[in-house]
Amino acid sequence: MNATKELLSTVSTPRPSSPDDSYLSILFYFKFCLLIFGCFGNLFCIIIWMKKEFIKMPRSFCCIMLSLADTTYLILNFSGVAYGYIEKKTIYFISGFVCRFLLFGVGFAQHMDSWIIVLLTTERLISGTHL
Repeated sequence: MNATKELLSTVSTPRPSSPDDSYLSILFYFKFCLLIFGCFGNLFCIIIWMKKEFIKMPRSFCCIMLSLADTTYLILNFSGVAYGYIEKKTIYFISGFVCRFLLFGVGFAQHMDSWIIVLLTTERLISGTHL
């Protein structure tokens, strides 16, 4: 009986939630770097696609929307991780509206990224076959 308890306790040990939790620290700093580099990269893409010679192309609208959806995903995803790092809790302990908003926003931004890529691919297919 004790051997079974010891075996189960070693197999399913929960992750510690102490302030020195290295997993949350690595996740926080990694996602923070992704947020900074991703937002700057998306901002530069938006600036480039807004130039006079590119704004006339239909794909510039798709690329601008893709950059905005990606930036939204990065910000919403990082906000949940930041809350978990600061408060040492998951986002499920936030108020119901904020938790639902974060989960819906992250999922919506991911799906919008996919559908914008489909739209961009369709536009390239149409412009390539009809030229």
